[in-house]
Amino acid sequence: MPRASTRNPTRRSSSYSPVQENNYNIDRFSHTRRDPSRPYPTLGAVMDRTTTADPNEGFSDLGFRDFLQAARRVSRCKLARIETNPYANEFLNRGVEFVTEANETFNSVLEASVLHTGNIGSMLMDEVAHVNERIDGRHEEIKVLENWKEDMQGVIHGQEDSVVRQGANINLLKGELSTLKDFVTNT
Repeated sequence: MPRASTRNPTRRSSSYSPVQENNYNIDRFSHTRRDPSRPYPTLGAVMDRTTTADPNEGFSDLGFRDFLQAARRVSRCKLARIETNPYANEFLNRGVEFVTEANETFNSVLEASVLHTGNIGSMLMDEVAHVNERIDGRHEEIKVLENWKEDMQGVIHGQEDSVVRQGANINLLKGELSTLKDFVTNT
């Protein structure tokens, strides 16, 4: 199902955009979250990491705000390749593309909550899609095995027929052998 991405022009984006240098690392971290010996990643390095969408990438070195935005960017990439119904599509897109109406008051806690929830939702949808792809791949393997099973059943039935024919031939030969024995005995 094709995904439409139309925007309502009366909406405005949240105050934080990961692509703007002045909004990155606004807490001025000098080192990564868990390793003081490593410097805080640059915006370019984080953007590179978000485009690869490595499933082993957890962005554990980023501060929470930057983590949310990096996860948001990865979520958008994942959502772009998942086919969902329009309701789920809008629901998840609103979570990862948090926008408020022009007449709504901006709330940073609400924004963080919605972004985090949207990121989790898109991650789960991506995981479900991945599992479904694996299951679909297994369907092909199952079809191959079922065809092989049918072929083997045909071979078994052929062997059973052959055994029945050979049993009949043996019985015929036993009868002829008995007749020959009687002939030899009587002559």
